[in-house]
Amino acid sequence: MKRDADTPRIVVDPLSGRTAVFAPKRGKRPHGHSAKGRKDFLASIEERETVFAQRGKDPNWRIRVVGNLYPSFTPAYREAYGHQDLIVEGRRSTATLGTLPPSLVREIVDVWAERTAHYMRDPKVGYIVVFHSWGERSGASIGHPHSQIYASAFVPPWLVAEMRRANRLRVRGVHPVLAEARRLRRSSLAVWSRGGLLAYCPPASRFPYETWITPLRPVDNIAELTAGERRVLADMLRALARTLERHDTAFNISCHQLVRQSGEQLVIRVTPRRTIPAGVELDAEMYLNPVFPEQAAQRLRRGLVQ
Repeated sequence: MKRDADTPRIVVDPLSGRTAVFAPKRGKRPHGHSAKGRKDFLASIEERETVFAQRGKDPNWRIRVVGNLYPSFTPAYREAYGHQDLIVEGRRSTATLGTLPPSLVREIVDVWAERTAHYMRDPKVGYIVVFHSWGERSGASIGHPHSQIYASAFVPPWLVAEMRRANRLRVRGVHPVLAEARRLRRSSLAVWSRGGLLAYCPPASRFPYETWITPLRPVDNIAELTAGERRVLADMLRALARTLERHDTAFNISCHQLVRQSGEQLVIRVTPRRTIPAGVELDAEMYLNPVFPEQAAQRLRRGLVQ
């Protein structure tokens, strides 16, 4: 395929294993945190002719899934094959994940699971990441509530290395994340333990108030959660988002899946962006966190961020 000016390029540094994805189209995406920007975004979604999935009938749809107009990965790119969903979370541009109705947040999590299962059926896809970002410091370019799914043939090397370490650390076949969660469910690091899921601040939290949510049983990916577990996950995410938004703390929610390997443990990571990685973090990859995870968990249980 002839390379044009917008064709992405993936480069893996052979020494560090770090990956750079050069995606010129990403630099062309609009930024819309103002009232006009949000309005224009919603209007553009209403005008889309191709809709991948939807909850609710036109014109009163509740969730709409469309393709990303500024992709890093598409089926047209041989070197960066993949798919990118844009999941528009409601029609109210001033809403946030923490203020959306609980029923709608549960539908959003259902859509994440459904679209993940859909892309897992593509034999070329090896890696899927689901993420939601809120606040300009999170990197979100649009203020209207939305999430995204990236499904790519390229698998990040660090994730493969992490899976190998996890396999070495298994005890009686139990993934180390699952073993840790079971050990911590009644500890001071636990935020909530409900409906078979645990929300907790990991011992090696990189960011203040970083929170992981994982099932307390082996679950490889988000599509394997039961309807009840998805409901609990949605309620936990909404509660965390509500706390962080109330304290004007930008955040990222993310989870990844290795499609061609089984035996992962699903983890949904909530990463508040109260600090900005600087010299030590970027060079030494040592994260300076001013809040002990025990303190963070205690405050989150009370709905606080200090």
